[in-house]
Amino acid sequence: MSTALRRSDLAAALRFVGDAAESADPADFRRRLMEGLPRLVPASMISYNDITGDGEPLVLLDPPDAMTPERVAAFLRLAGENPLVAHYATTGDPRPMKISDLLSRRDFRRTELYRTVYGPMGVEYQMAVTLPAGPGEIVGIALNRDRRDFGERDRQMLDLLRPHLARLRRDAAARATVRTLAALTDRVLGDGGRAAIAVGRDGTIVHVGAGAPEMLAAHLPPPLRAGTLPEALAAWLRPPGAPGRRPVTDLVVEGARGRLVARLLPAADRDVYDVILLQEHRAGAERAALLGLGLSARQAEVLALVARGHGNAEVARMLAVSPRTVQKHLEHVYDRLGVRSRAAAAARAVAAGGVPDPG
Repeated sequence: MSTALRRSDLAAALRFVGDAAESADPADFRRRLMEGLPRLVPASMISYNDITGDGEPLVLLDPPDAMTPERVAAFLRLAGENPLVAHYATTGDPRPMKISDLLSRRDFRRTELYRTVYGPMGVEYQMAVTLPAGPGEIVGIALNRDRRDFGERDRQMLDLLRPHLARLRRDAAARATVRTLAALTDRVLGDGGRAAIAVGRDGTIVHVGAGAPEMLAAHLPPPLRAGTLPEALAAWLRPPGAPGRRPVTDLVVEGARGRLVARLLPAADRDVYDVILLQEHRAGAERAALLGLGLSARQAEVLALVARGHGNAEVARMLAVSPRTVQKHLEHVYDRLGVRSRAAAAARAVAAGGVPDPG
């Protein structure tokens, strides 16, 4: 039986959306969501669950003391027994659903999940709604009651709010990412030759820093579709067989213009976008930077290799000279730079742009 939302319901929903729109970051969004949503859809307990294959699942509960570490572990192990989780995972249907839509109360209470987790927590009825997520991921909000089931008015309220919640979650992530990029710009990118790109979990570009398009165009073929990464960068971001997006090493692309190095800076929060830091080393620029310190061509060669971590014997083999000759060149480098150790000389080389910053 259909139950229309009242004008007071719509006004309350509008106030909730307005408050959530002020979220500074994803953690703030989740806090406002968990505080405000039970006022619109009365519940004794609310949970925010982000179950993914990329890192630890995120399970938040209010009140928090009901979910012990043992219950969290049991919930993650038995989540498939929740008919809502199974329904969303298999159908992708984002509409609000109740457990009672899919399973009788008697059958629900027979599950190990109920006996181990929900029963001890006093959860007898549950209604959930999902937010957009990547393949194989579920981001869901579950409202729980102990005495009476949810009704059609509750379903309509969640259905009304669902697209707004998805947008608010994206907006909070975008605001946090913009701050991250601004901090990177201030701290890291000011030296020139660097740029940053923010990417979503599926690899789509959500923010492009100044200089990044030019760097990518100079070193990589164009992407197959607008708004996506070049194929080589996308393949590096999701290594074959790797769980989640965590490249083991930096991506290094050598070309006529020089070298492009891509490094992943993983987000501190699962709802914040990851950042790819790009650093370009123009052909001849590193050598010119070392020559600019007053070194000879051979001294610049030796210092560049030492700054990259090579020992005297390795440098000698690379330059086809003796280790003693390498040491002599280094002593002259120390004199020219006014330093007393190879570590100090290497630091001067990095500061001058003569070698990539290892950090």
